[in-house]
Amino acid sequence: MSNIIIKHDIDKIFSCQTDNVYLIPELEKYYVSTGKKEMNVLKDLMYSMVQVYKSCNNGTNLGDTNMKNIIRENLNKINNKNYQDVLNILQGLNYSSGEHYKVLSSELILKSMNDIMAYKSHDSNSNNMKTPSELYVDIIIHFSNFKIMSEGKEVKFKSVFLNLCNEYFTALTNSNEKMDKHNPHRVSNYKGLMNLIGMLFVNNIVDDKIIKFCCSKILNLVLYSKLEQDESDNYYLGYERLLNVILCVLEKDKNSNSVLDIFKDFNSKISVSIDVENKYKPLRMSAIILHKQNLKRIGEL
Repeated sequence: MSNIIIKHDIDKIFSCQTDNVYLIPELEKYYVSTGKKEMNVLKDLMYSMVQVYKSCNNGTNLGDTNMKNIIRENLNKINNKNYQDVLNILQGLNYSSGEHYKVLSSELILKSMNDIMAYKSHDSNSNNMKTPSELYVDIIIHFSNFKIMSEGKEVKFKSVFLNLCNEYFTALTNSNEKMDKHNPHRVSNYKGLMNLIGMLFVNNIVDDKIIKFCCSKILNLVLYSKLEQDESDNYYLGYERLLNVILCVLEKDKNSNSVLDIFKDFNSKISVSIDVENKYKPLRMSAIILHKQNLKRIGEL
């Protein structure tokens, strides 16, 4: 039994997890003899602090804002070396409602959409180092079978996560909102989301029915919504992100004919629309060249 008692505002203790906050005096005095650097001490403390809080409060969850801050701070600093530490912290939080799963899901989706490294082919991954997006997906996979009871109902993380993905997809494929050069953040978010959906497919989080739904929506936008070429290009380039992720895997392991049929159907309709005899072409030359490259890749599978 420890003879050290620390009495302090719990929110101030939890604020120690951020990179710019020093140890509070009570903790600094206790750990000064360890010889560790402050940030190493903070990392060591964080998981234990969450568990102590849960125990002392009979499982009462952290405030939603506090939980969001903890999730966001840890996802911001995740890398290949500290992945397990971050995962321990995230799974140590007290998720007691669907809203808590939604907070985690939202942060994972937003981080994935804004990852500038996105997805790289396995050929370039010779050092076994994962991109941030791949680490976020690893967390999603880890939580995919998690479930809780809330107000007498079973709440599954996977269901909450996929419902939120659908909300983002619906919002980002709303043709009433411009997908052009004047809305670069919207364009990058859409492409990032499509990249994420591709990664979810190759990791068996979503199935080919969801891929077909996404492709059908994008095909309709590109071919039948009478959008400006730059908007159609951007919608196509989002599809290409999804396609590239899946093709990179299929080129190594040809095991999903059903999804290939979806891509073949999509690409054949695009090919008809850009035929030389058609006066109006929904895509500009750069996207058309990319489309032809994708046709070749699919044909070689």
